[in-house]
Amino acid sequence: MATAGSGEAPHLPEELLWVPERCDARSAWLGHIPFGFWLVGALGPRVLVELGTHWGHSYFAFCQAIRDLGLPTKAFAVDTWAGDEHSGYYGDDVFVDVDNWNEQRFATFSTLLRSTFDAAAEGFDVSSIDLLHIDGLHTYDAVKHDFENWLPKMSPRGIVLLHDIAETRDDFGVHVLWSELVERYPTVGFEHSHGLGVVCVGDEMPDAILALLPAQWTDHAMPRVFQALGERLELMARSESQAGLIDDLQVENEHRLRIIEDLQVESEHRLRIIEDFQVESEHRLRIIEDLQVESEHRLRIIEDLKVESEHRLRTIEELLEIRTLLDTEIEHLRSTLARTQETVDVEHSTRMQLEETIRSSPIASFALRRRLP
Repeated sequence: MATAGSGEAPHLPEELLWVPERCDARSAWLGHIPFGFWLVGALGPRVLVELGTHWGHSYFAFCQAIRDLGLPTKAFAVDTWAGDEHSGYYGDDVFVDVDNWNEQRFATFSTLLRSTFDAAAEGFDVSSIDLLHIDGLHTYDAVKHDFENWLPKMSPRGIVLLHDIAETRDDFGVHVLWSELVERYPTVGFEHSHGLGVVCVGDEMPDAILALLPAQWTDHAMPRVFQALGERLELMARSESQAGLIDDLQVENEHRLRIIEDLQVESEHRLRIIEDFQVESEHRLRIIEDLQVESEHRLRIIEDLKVESEHRLRTIEELLEIRTLLDTEIEHLRSTLARTQETVDVEHSTRMQLEETIRSSPIASFALRRRLP
């Protein structure tokens, strides 16, 4: 990389203060959008290609500059829109969102290529691309392959942007490739917002781009300018995000307040129900107590009836015994009466025979009458 020297910073046009239409405080590229606006205007690319678009924050910033500056640029976004190990994997909802945004605003000059980077490269002519942004898988092998595979497609005015040159964690390897490229090409690097490397691979750079190179700076003014502008945009986005969050929280609080009020009304209603239930329970408790007293009274009656029943049962048993005795006595009397009756019948028969005999014998009759009273 060239060292800082004398000279003045390039003119800073009004597009540096533009606000991106697609602005999300979570975007890792947000701090570089002012530079992206400036670069599109300064370079005026005939063909712009981005490798790794995801939600499209950087790509649509380029497209916004192309449209608002009235440039004849053809723009292409290349991505599988399936994700990778660094960005994470996701579903079709991301592509649908990006595609809708593109169709509504930039369809006249912007094309989304849902493809791998290698497959998409076959559709571009050699020396046809003026501006290439590489922001795909960030391992050293992957980003080096993308750079070398697309390098022949770069025009004599070609510039390659590499995002995440300041990331050294895990297996991020863009910073390694960047350290190699600064020895081979005119470059300028920005350390803020994860780092952005600008590699001038062509040898026919416009004057505005040449003025960007460190050899034209005084005390590294340009990186601080673009960093300040990027931080301003990040602050605005965070402020809007926080304002939106505050509005959302206010709506949520109002919603929760209504829920609390509804719960309070419901609680009061339930409290009245509980009080009514308590009164009813006390009433039923008194009924239960009365029923308990009545039950105890009836239990005592039952016990008295049980005692009375046992007494009557014993009386019945005694009467049955007496009846048995009486039946025995009656049977005995009947037997005695029967024998007495037999005796009377015999005596009567004897008397009748005797009377018959007397009637048939005068002497006996006379004797008998004298004997008989």
